[in-house]
Amino acid sequence: MFKPIVNLFLPKQKNRKLNLFYAMTRGPRSNQEDCLLVNGKIYQENYICQNELDIKKDFLLVAICDGMGGLKAGEQASFFVSEQLLNLFRLVTQTTETYLTDTLKTIQKQTESCLLPESGTTLAGLIYQKRSIMVFNVGDSRIYRLDKQGIRYISHDHSFVQRLLDTGIINQEEAFVHPAKNIIHFGMGPIFSDLWDKFEVTLFKEICKPPLYYLLCSDGVNDVLRDEEIYNILMPNPIQNAPLLLQNIADRGYKDNTSFIIVEILD
Repeated sequence: MFKPIVNLFLPKQKNRKLNLFYAMTRGPRSNQEDCLLVNGKIYQENYICQNELDIKKDFLLVAICDGMGGLKAGEQASFFVSEQLLNLFRLVTQTTETYLTDTLKTIQKQTESCLLPESGTTLAGLIYQKRSIMVFNVGDSRIYRLDKQGIRYISHDHSFVQRLLDTGIINQEEAFVHPAKNIIHFGMGPIFSDLWDKFEVTLFKEICKPPLYYLLCSDGVNDVLRDEEIYNILMPNPIQNAPLLLQNIADRGYKDNTSFIIVEILD
């Protein structure tokens, strides 16, 4: 049977240029329960602040986890989820929402047999693949998109305060100072095992139209700085201004483990 070969004559799309900046600090905590997955490597350090520039790839996965459970349970949960995510995507060069959701369900099952019963972690991630961006999250670690128009929160907290926001009971300013804003009702790990039939992973996908800037962060960032403050610090050059974000949080006073990743996508 004749098979069309027109695709052979299409110009090959060049890889876009990617720049990354990532930072984490233990803050006032006795141990580091945050964990970063950046460009094929996992970081769980007391302090790190560095960038990777001029990356040329057609597939990139970055993610941030914020562990919970006390003592070492939280750091083990965040590292375990990051490690499993890295392993399951190590050879992947193209993915779909279905594959991503199934992968996260697989990881959740693994946590239930490998981690302490009271442990859990948030997860927020971003996948870049040629012409599209896919973001996903469970818990309250966040993903923002920044552009000339402003800052947009494109993940969705699974939290008590987010429910109040969604129903219009409180506004953004009230949410920022709410005493219960760190109470989450969904995440990854054994502590959330009974909830995976009741909640869904938040997924958001958009076409890649550079220049694009994304910020992934644990709540150690957005608990200290309001969204508009983050925007004013980072723009118009988020990679260049990223150290200023960490310095501003330090000046206000760290409240928690504090971690973030900035992804810049250029032509």
